[in-house]
Amino acid sequence: MAPLWEVADCAGSRFRRPQRPADWTPVARRSFRTADALIVVSTDGYFDVFPPIDRTPNDKPNYRGALAELGSTVRGQDDRLSCRPESPILDAAVSTWSRNHGAAAVRGEMGFGRNAAKAVPVA
Repeated sequence: MAPLWEVADCAGSRFRRPQRPADWTPVARRSFRTADALIVVSTDGYFDVFPPIDRTPNDKPNYRGALAELGSTVRGQDDRLSCRPESPILDAAVSTWSRNHGAAAVRGEMGFGRNAAKAVPVA
């Protein structure tokens, strides 16, 4: 008997496995705790900003930004992270962004960033 995934593929099932391992790309996240904010950077092109306190699971970020906001040294041509999550280059970029914008992002003064599910407050 053929393995179940082959049977499902042949039967036109909606439960299909990826065609090859290269079709699946894991996403890594790294947290940076600064004096102004907790910033979680994702390798798939964005970062989330939370208040600098411990957060509970499923908390919504106060601000969601694109990696381009952190600078060209960490953003690749495909708008994904161009360096390793543990890189000192990323650490420096996040520290600089947090010093300049972290407190404002936590207070909500920068709107909600790329998170279109929420309305941007009018000043």
